[in-house]
Amino acid sequence: MGDIKINHLRNYWKTNELYNLPCFRSYMSRNRFLTILRCLHFSKNPERCEPGYDDRLSKIRWLQDFFKQRIDDIYYPDKQLSLDESMVLWRGRLLFQQYVKNKNHKFEVKLYILSKLNGFVLKVRIYTRYEKNMQGELGHSANVAFCLLKNYLENGHSLYTDNCYISFALSKELLLKRTYVTGTLRQNRRGNQSVASKKLSKGETVTKYCNAVEIGKWREKGDHDFRHNVIKNLLSEVEDSPADRPKDKPKTSLTICLKNTSRTIKDAK
Repeated sequence: MGDIKINHLRNYWKTNELYNLPCFRSYMSRNRFLTILRCLHFSKNPERCEPGYDDRLSKIRWLQDFFKQRIDDIYYPDKQLSLDESMVLWRGRLLFQQYVKNKNHKFEVKLYILSKLNGFVLKVRIYTRYEKNMQGELGHSANVAFCLLKNYLENGHSLYTDNCYISFALSKELLLKRTYVTGTLRQNRRGNQSVASKKLSKGETVTKYCNAVEIGKWREKGDHDFRHNVIKNLLSEVEDSPADRPKDKPKTSLTICLKNTSRTIKDAK
């Protein structure tokens, strides 16, 4: 507070010899000050008839739009992009916080993040559970992808993502807009049952093509489903460790493993 620096706000109201500052106690009680500080904000709450009334992020929307516009004005990324989600610890009451019971910090806020492969964040969208304009025929996850890629379509970008977003319908729609997708695929996704149901031996692969979109399955210790429209289904020889014999793995699978390192870099930053 001002020129008097103390580690914790509550200590300004203490009465012992080390923290005895009567000027603060004479103007306002500690509990009243902390209550006002908790509720303090400088944005007007929109009325029911005003635009933005249904926006749960109305108080910080201007800051999110400012960041987005500034990035668009001063920077444009290279070809390869990464789409992922991240969780931010939240302590307090919030309507759209996520509850993850398997984590030590159980209450978090979900962020959808579009970034470069080195972790540089380009766009962020906060998940609020209720998003009026984010529903459509392709589903919520596909609409999130289109929302974050809005200014990067028709330019030949390659998008790397995980099985939360990948689907045949999304890949086909993005391909029409000259945007290519690579990533792992859930076996129960609509449109890939004929590949997912195949029984494979160790080291075998199977692929299916439709409208320049490839869906593939590869088995090592378990089944791995992937989908892409960038890389041909080629096998590359790799060594997991110096003591192991070289193995043939699909180039797509190796590329996905390489691109997924951006998630670790981004979370570390």
